[in-house]
Amino acid sequence: MKNANELLEELAHIRGEYEKQLKRFCEFVAEIQEVISIDARLAGIDLDVIENNLLKIRFIDKELHVKYSYFLDKNNNQKGRITCYDICSTPDINYKVINSFCFDGLGTTDISINDERGPYVISTRPDAVNILLYWLRTSLDEDS
Repeated sequence: MKNANELLEELAHIRGEYEKQLKRFCEFVAEIQEVISIDARLAGIDLDVIENNLLKIRFIDKELHVKYSYFLDKNNNQKGRITCYDICSTPDINYKVINSFCFDGLGTTDISINDERGPYVISTRPDAVNILLYWLRTSLDEDS
């Protein structure tokens, strides 16, 4: 077992990494908010930041919640996870997961369109908007 000083150092380091990844999530949200405010094609999409790690998205009769969380993977790598939930999509459950993905401290995700393009980066506008549109479109599918 590690001693208290070692654990304090480790936890301080983890806190710093958490803050870096939370910053990436906030950049992701800011990119989406900016595009929604300037692109008329996205009219009708409402965003509310509920907490610094929770975003509410409304479109037609859908309400999605997007949550950022932090974890250490099996190799002790520090990761962020973004999960999108469809709230009250069916009467028998309170929520349904639309999509979940992980990202590193640079915002590089574990998702991509194809091998040629490479992984999405959540703090870039085109990738952030594409992820939002994917969530909205997927939430409308009966089997999502």
